[in-house]
Amino acid sequence: MELVLDASVVIKWFLQEKSSEEALRYRQQHLEGRVALVAPSLLPFEIVNAICTKTKTRLPTILEAIETYRFTGITEYFLTEKLAQLAATLSKTYRISVYDAAYVALAQNLGCQFITADRKLYRKIKSLRFVKLLE
Repeated sequence: MELVLDASVVIKWFLQEKSSEEALRYRQQHLEGRVALVAPSLLPFEIVNAICTKTKTRLPTILEAIETYRFTGITEYFLTEKLAQLAATLSKTYRISVYDAAYVALAQNLGCQFITADRKLYRKIKSLRFVKLLE
């Protein structure tokens, strides 16, 4: 089973936040081969951005986080015309950023579940059957 986790979930692997335990369970399930985590290729950039903006973390710590992320082996999907078109449509329809829509579009395209910890995003797209809020 494939799952798309957005950056709001993956960042909880590195920063102690509410629902970090649940986020880490998804990582463990992936490492054990029980689920396959997938994401758009922008995810590593969002991880670095979140660490840089949420903390006063120094560069070596950020590099360690990226190394840990790479170790998990999340399959990254690059932007295709089909994904771009779907992300743009979702962005306009639900009034969400194209960055957020990229994760949703990937999940919709793959026919798998999308999991977010972003309540504001979730409220806007919760009508989509494949969307779940991390709690």
